[in-house]
Order: sequence, then structure tokens, then C-alpha cells
Amino acid sequence: MKSTFQTLILLSALMPLVGQAQGFMYDQQSSDESNGGTGLSVIQDSQPIGQSFTPSLNGIGFARFHFFDMVRNNGSGAVVYVNLRSDSINGPIIDSTAAVAMPDNFGSVNTGFVDFFFSGNVPLQAGVKYYLQPVVQSGDRWGLFGDSFGYPGGDLYSSGVAFSSDFWFREGTIVPEPSVTALLFIGTGMFCCLKGRKTRAS
Repeated sequence: MKSTFQTLILLSALMPLVGQAQGFMYDQQSSDESNGGTGLSVIQDSQPIGQSFTPSLNGIGFARFHFFDMVRNNGSGAVVYVNLRSDSINGPIIDSTAAVAMPDNFGSVNTGFVDFFFSGNVPLQAGVKYYLQPVVQSGDRWGLFGDSFGYPGGDLYSSGVAFSSDFWFREGTIVPEPSVTALLFIGTGMFCCLKGRKTRAS
């Protein structure tokens, strides 16, 4: 009995390790990565630029876009972040992601997909339209892939004007996943607990 109690104490102490890893819960998206788009808009030339979306979840933790370096082989990349806005593409900024640095010659039709992370899951109201606005903080002229994806929950915005096409995008929340280390420790603890019970029974 004492051994079982001690094992339970150990497992309780290890539980905080669970959830240290992170995973994605995808919510809205214009297309999967098998079709990243063919049309390009230069972010700096088209502000305010972005994608509206209508979440089904009550929060957002990340946004993903498809980029392309418009000026190749000049040794310059770009640093980009994403604003989350309400009401309109010019509306109040609810939050902004951490900036991401991308190198010279970044992106192609099949590569160049980048995740941008908010500091945590930002509360949203499901069913209400919001706006994701990529911003080049510094660096080269940077392109954003779009196409006619048929996403029903929002539109592509270029120079503040809505179009029926969409930028390639994906958004959702960050969810904790059990880390491998935590699962290993917990599995070992449960094995020892069961082994102790069998030993006492015999």
C-alpha cells in the first residue's frame, strides 16, 4: 500500500511535464499545402493587405501564410509579423505575432509556408469576422501567394479593397501535447505500480 501511494505521489509530481510540447488545432484555411497559390502580391506595395476569416473556435494562437522573396540573389531577406485586426483590415489591432526572419531567395510554389505565433491563444468570438495583416518589418520586397480557393468565410484584401479570391492561409489554436519524456516517466511509474501489486499478491 505504501509503495502504491509513493508511486502516485511520483506520478503527480511528473504531471506538470505533460503539456510542455505544443500542437496545432487547425480552424480556418483557404487551402491545404498541395495548392499554395499562383498569384503574388507585394506586401509593401499593397498595404493594407491581408486575409479576413471567420473562426469557429473561440481563440487564435497562430497564423500561417505562403511567402516569396520578390528580389532574388541580393543577399537580403525580410522580417515579417502578422497583425490580428477586428472590424476591418484597417480596424483596431487586437494582437500581433512575433516577427519571423526569412532569408534571401525564400519561397517557391511548393515551399515558403511560415507559421506566426501569438504570445498565447488570443480570445476571439466564434462566427465573427477578423482580419490577418502581414507586415514587412524590414528587408526586401516580399510576396504573398493567393488564388481562387473559394474560402467562404473571408476575402483577400489588397490596398484596403476586398477581392473574392484568398491569400493562402491557415489559422487555429495552440494545444498542449504530452511530451515524450513525460509519457515515458508516467508509463514507467504505472508499470512499477502494477508490478508491486502483483508481487504482493503472490
